[in-house]
Amino acid sequence: MANSEDYTVVWAGLCLQLIGEEVEQAEKGVHPLIQRSSVCGLQHWFDTFDSTPEGEPIFHLLIGEQLDLLGYKEGRSLLSLARTDLIKRFDRIDTILNSMGVTTRSELHVLLRIQE
Repeated sequence: MANSEDYTVVWAGLCLQLIGEEVEQAEKGVHPLIQRSSVCGLQHWFDTFDSTPEGEPIFHLLIGEQLDLLGYKEGRSLLSLARTDLIKRFDRIDTILNSMGVTTRSELHVLLRIQE
């Protein structure tokens, strides 16, 4: 988890926008994807990375693998990843997602969280 209120998470896997009951499930850790991913060896991250034009938070659930966490208090501001390493990670994540019944392929996600 992040040490600061402002950070950037670099993630390989899925990034899903949650609404309604899904948000409550994720907050309690009982969202089906959180439960299945934990059993299968994938990580999850749940937070707000955006807001609606009205200022309401937009919640995201990340399933896969945290590649890095960048931020001032984290003491990290630069990340370099080799292409071969990324391909291996995506292949591993996709294999696990398929075993969970998820057919969406993993992608690289870079999400900036700014606390206002």
